[in-house]
Amino acid sequence: MKRKKLHGDRAESSKRQCQRLEETGPGVNIEHQQHQPTLLGLPGELRNRVYREVLLEILDIEVNSGSYEQPPLLRTCRQIRKEASSIFCEENNFELKIIDLQFAPQPQHWFWGHDIPAEKAFLSFAGQDSWSNLKQWLKRYHGDERVDNAGTISESTEGMGLTVINAFKIVESLFDIPWSKVEGVLEAFKNGVNAVAGAHGFSD
Repeated sequence: MKRKKLHGDRAESSKRQCQRLEETGPGVNIEHQQHQPTLLGLPGELRNRVYREVLLEILDIEVNSGSYEQPPLLRTCRQIRKEASSIFCEENNFELKIIDLQFAPQPQHWFWGHDIPAEKAFLSFAGQDSWSNLKQWLKRYHGDERVDNAGTISESTEGMGLTVINAFKIVESLFDIPWSKVEGVLEAFKNGVNAVAGAHGFSD
């Protein structure tokens, strides 16, 4: 009985080896494969060096609705995401590209799921200064989509960026007031901006 059991164990072991060989392909040393080092098997200091090598960018990372995806490394597993996210968020600079004052990225975008310091993210603007687009953005913010908070963005922005931040501050101070009344305050704000800026004010 004992010999029969050993024979059965060896057969089962061989079967598992064959299955692994089929999965890995011919010419692969299974014993070597089992002892290959993994990223999580490295000391923490070495893992951080790998994370920095992979995740840090020399230029600002442009963020909009489709131009930049979350790095694949942050999607591998929960532990790597937890360890590497702070390096990615705190040691890179992020440019949020706003076209025609139409907000991007959307609330479900990966950007809002990371704790990115205010001094590491800033707005840049292109296209038309569309009041109707900005008002939709502000309405969403007032309606509880607080991830759109312009306070997440560096306040060193100038020009239209500063105007946008001031508009958000107005809405933030009026969170407890119905949107219909906030809309009237924003209309007065828009008229004031246009009176000062003239042709450089809002386009609609």
